Amino acid sequence: MSRRSLAQILATIFVSGVAIAVAPTVIAEPEVARQTRTPTQTVEFLTNLGARTPNSSASEAALVYLRHAYEQVGYETEVQTFQFHNDRQGTARLTVGETELSGNVVLGSIVGQRLSKLVRVAGTGTRQDFVTADVAGAIAIVERNQTTSTELLIEHAEAAGAVGLVLVQYDFDWEFDWAGIWEESPAGETSIPVMVLTKKASETLEELLAESKQDGLIKTQSPWEMVQGKNLIARSPNAIVPRIVIGAHYDSVPRSPGANDNASGTAVVLELAERLQDHPLVDWVWFVAFDAEEVGLMGARALIASLPYQTTLQGMVNFDMVGKQDNLLVSGDPLMTDLAKETVPSISVMRDHGVSDHFAFKAKDIPVLMITRGLDTDWHLPTDTTVEPVLLEETVDAAEQIIQVLLQDLLLPE
Repeated sequence: MSRRSLAQILATIFVSGVAIAVAPTVIAEPEVARQTRTPTQTVEFLTNLGARTPNSSASEAALVYLRHAYEQVGYETEVQTFQFHNDRQGTARLTVGETELSGNVVLGSIVGQRLSKLVRVAGTGTRQDFVTADVAGAIAIVERNQTTSTELLIEHAEAAGAVGLVLVQYDFDWEFDWAGIWEESPAGETSIPVMVLTKKASETLEELLAESKQDGLIKTQSPWEMVQGKNLIARSPNAIVPRIVIGAHYDSVPRSPGANDNASGTAVVLELAERLQDHPLVDWVWFVAFDAEEVGLMGARALIASLPYQTTLQGMVNFDMVGKQDNLLVSGDPLMTDLAKETVPSISVMRDHGVSDHFAFKAKDIPVLMITRGLDTDWHLPTDTTVEPVLLEETVDAAEQIIQVLLQDLLLPE
């Protein structure tokens, strides 16, 4: 099946080869109104709900809370419902001789197996690299790198006639690398099985290939489950077309209450919406609480795929894990990071290697700015239960300054 660009789809999108239906929904209002909310109180409320996995009771309660909070400030809200196949737990095996190497399925990969010779692709995986390696009819092996995206590596392998693709990595491991297996993954289904090996398995494969030329059996499996996700969109009553999206994901991984990841970012966006409610340019801004980030940026993909006015988007600001660690970090489009650094000199600029919702926008050439404090020792663990209130407030203050300047520069250029 050929892959389609997300920008070409309005009412539905394809993720992992399946259609994602997008539709509005209505949720009940909470019984008790909260008259005042600090970012820390929002984090505490969301954390006390427990793990906010998509389509769970905790997720629904979080959505009700956030919707009421935005409406209390004066924004109109819309709940965007979408469905997706959750295949994060998909497994993959590469068998070489009597050695079986474990890996993970890349989002969008077909389920199946192929037996063929293994061919190493040198370089960064350009189209010419695959042609030169002569991977036609073979299982191609190429190293993940910062030059060629995962989606392009797959595209080049398919075009060159490979029957399977194995992504190896030596500098980082998908089990610990924030970019994970989702970095710029294909929007639809691949025509060949695609897997990524752990760092240890990659090193073992290198040793096997050094001994002799080998055939390999690649096998991908994915226990697909249809899951429903819900994004919350808040906008000014006068807003029509978004020019800037400010967002954070409100879901968490199973068994983790997700205080820092990412109730912290969700709380910051809510506070920013309140502070910016009287800004003269707020009509061009959408504030979004994304669902299903932890299973492949599904909420962000659903939002950008459903927008009929994607070309009007001039920027996206994303908040993820901003309640712990002293240093405030930014990454993304150089113009955006430079502006952030000029506005708040204490901020550090980092290489954009972490996958979060902004990557769905970056993949569509929309300028992005990621604001974070980086990973902490409780990341994705049941112990992710607290944030530091002072750091949360510092994040809001810095972000407000940056966004004020961004609104001026992006929407009112000289």
